[in-house]
Amino acid sequence: MTRVFQRFTKRYANIIGVLLGLAVVSSILLYSGCGMTSSPNIRTNPTPTPDNVRPTSIITFPTAAGIVSTSAAVNITGTASDAGGGTVQSVQVSVDGGVTWNPATGTSAWSFAWSPTLAGHATIKSRALDTSGNQQDPPAEVTVTIQDGTRPTSTITSPTSGAIVITGTAVTITGTGSDTGGGSVQSVEVSVDGGATWNPATGTTAWAYFWSPTTLGPATIKSRALDTWGNQQDPPAEIHVTVDARPTSTITSPIAGTSVLTGTRVSITGTASDAGGGTVARVEVSVDGGATYSAAVGTDAWSFNWTPSAPGQVTIKSRAVDNTGNVQDPPAQIDVTVAPPDTTPPTIISRFPLDGENTVGIFKTVVVDFSEAMDSATVNGSTVELLDPSGDTVPATVSYIADSRRATLDPTGPLSPGTTYMARVKGGDTDPRVKDCCGFFQIRQRLARLRF
Repeated sequence: MTRVFQRFTKRYANIIGVLLGLAVVSSILLYSGCGMTSSPNIRTNPTPTPDNVRPTSIITFPTAAGIVSTSAAVNITGTASDAGGGTVQSVQVSVDGGVTWNPATGTSAWSFAWSPTLAGHATIKSRALDTSGNQQDPPAEVTVTIQDGTRPTSTITSPTSGAIVITGTAVTITGTGSDTGGGSVQSVEVSVDGGATWNPATGTTAWAYFWSPTTLGPATIKSRALDTWGNQQDPPAEIHVTVDARPTSTITSPIAGTSVLTGTRVSITGTASDAGGGTVARVEVSVDGGATYSAAVGTDAWSFNWTPSAPGQVTIKSRAVDNTGNVQDPPAQIDVTVAPPDTTPPTIISRFPLDGENTVGIFKTVVVDFSEAMDSATVNGSTVELLDPSGDTVPATVSYIADSRRATLDPTGPLSPGTTYMARVKGGDTDPRVKDCCGFFQIRQRLARLRF
């Protein structure tokens, strides 16, 4: 029984071994093909070829030799590609000739925003990087001109805003100019009529303009700078001033060229006005050629009392000051001669009709000539009289002619024929009496008996 089992076991073991061997041989044949035609369903894994081709980029805007401005942002654009079988991973842009690089937006079509700040020339470059790590070399590049787009500026330093300037007087308008855009100030223009017309100033970074205002009232002064790139300041600098006129005064007495006496009071008189729309606040008078001034009495009509102390030539000046502080310049002036003191009393050197004359016409004028200039205020009807036989004053008109030093008496009505009248010039020690310009009054009463 045992022997039979052993033969059975051995037989099946041989069968299993044969089956296993067939399976192995079949596997080998299927793998190697054993010279048979390959099955189309069998896949292969070849070794990939390395990507050594650099990607490229080009700049489409701005173009070479183009012009950009510091006043506007520039959108740099371009395209990129990779012929090596990979793809463009990124693009970088440089606006300083390759010193620094910045990432662009996009790959096959890309852009970069740039704001130029300095005028001159700039080299823009671009370079692409692909997915294989290859970088474009050399980069694409264009060179452009950066134009200064920043407007220059100017300022007005004098006069200050709100100042008062005087008509007919030269005003020096001054200021400064600058250009922060990289250019330089080429010229400065000034307007004194609010911008209606413009005139060139002298200088650039420091400038001046000379103006002689002629029209009274408010005025707007403006300045504008122009740089070497053609940029013009806008809006201009401006200030507001008021054009005013100086007040004026005139001297009405004494008359230029006349003589006054040492120690004798002289009443200097005159008038004043202000054409600038203000009012005369005061008038000042100088009797030493302008070295010192003293206040007169009055404004539109004024007076100043002066007593000369020494002989010689004297310049009298007057100047008005208005309510805004404007001072007359130049002052009004006259020259007079101060003579030595007059110590000689006046006398009557002739008269007509003569004393005791008969048959004088009833309408005859009585004439008296003095030896020197008289104070005209003292030659009047109370000091030069015509008396009737009763000693009563006959109505008459008395006049004094300074140039000839002559007094005249004209009866206002006809006199009585055949009647003796008496003409009298009062002097003496008490007023009323005639006096010379120095106040001397040593003339005694002069009587002339006249028969009409």
